[in-house]
Amino acid sequence: MGQKSLHRLPVRLYLTPIEPERYSARPVSLITLVIPLVLLTEEQLREVVAGHPIGTEWPSGGGSEADIEKHLRRAVATLDSTGVLEVEADFDHYGSGYASYVHVFCEKTRGRSRTHRDGTDWIDGIAVYLSRLVPFAVYGREERTKHARGGSQGYVAAEDVYSLPAGDWQEEIGAIRRILQDLGFILPAREQLIERLPFDLKIPTILDDKHVYDAIFYWED
Repeated sequence: MGQKSLHRLPVRLYLTPIEPERYSARPVSLITLVIPLVLLTEEQLREVVAGHPIGTEWPSGGGSEADIEKHLRRAVATLDSTGVLEVEADFDHYGSGYASYVHVFCEKTRGRSRTHRDGTDWIDGIAVYLSRLVPFAVYGREERTKHARGGSQGYVAAEDVYSLPAGDWQEEIGAIRRILQDLGFILPAREQLIERLPFDLKIPTILDDKHVYDAIFYWED
């Protein structure tokens, strides 16, 4: 998929103000999302599926594709600087095609979420998806493996959005949420993301699901 023209459709999403916080280990303070019943209009969803960035706030509104990518890289660098997360990000569209998001894998530092058995590292972590096309982010649990011949990674499906790995991840998810919110990312309500699309829309993906989520976070091979 080639270069995308930038479309400035309004995205009417609102967050209640929050007190700025350092990205240190402290319990996460959930904020209230005040979002219309319809997350994105049909017109907006069609623009996103066509690969056109939408929004009114910078960089989605007024910035170039390079500005958007720089903003996403800043988010990844900030996540990696918390001291509680080790971060691996895929900016390369999984090596082929086009991904509407950057896939960021966050594991605990110092191997605290890794186990090793039979020559394989099993890694529990949190996947963060940063949209390239609308100022949204989501997260969910992911398990990866690494071994001498390669490894494997997971995918956060619509029904797994905002899930966490087993165990205590309060410190890590607190840091993730504060950073995303501070950098202007919206965490849409899960109930809105798992809504079935009320109209026919061809999404460029090998997956068969037709949730609102799948129209925003998709990968075209």
